[in-house]
Amino acid sequence: MYREEYYSEIPSRDTLVAGTCPVQWALGVARAAREASDGKNVMGRDGMTQLAQILSDLTTGNAEDDDIELVREICGVITTTPGCEHSSAAAADILWSLENNFMDWNNHRRKKCACGVCWENPAASAAGTGEGRQRRRRRGGGSSEE
Repeated sequence: MYREEYYSEIPSRDTLVAGTCPVQWALGVARAAREASDGKNVMGRDGMTQLAQILSDLTTGNAEDDDIELVREICGVITTTPGCEHSSAAAADILWSLENNFMDWNNHRRKKCACGVCWENPAASAAGTGEGRQRRRRRGGGSSEE
């Protein structure tokens, strides 16, 4: 169900060490899982894409108040939907990071990164901003912000 050659490139929980920004780490996990997806499973393809876009917003200063809840919700759906096993494992690891580093995650909504890596890299911010602004389907009204 996945591209075997990419599977080893998806970061595991063991790679989230002290001094690593948990939100940047989660963004790397989501992007790697998205790239490794075979495209046949909706949550592996679209769920990881949406997750990467939200995480990009969190790391580039474009976060919205409910982004952390959206991450939690999307990861919950990915982990409970049958199909793409490695996307499910990646989503479970992202949830684990969110639960174990909640203060760091929450600070990203306020443009504060304890590790000092977010908003410091202009190239990453420019790339992330374009990716993140594509999303924005919200619950309860389906309004789209751009």
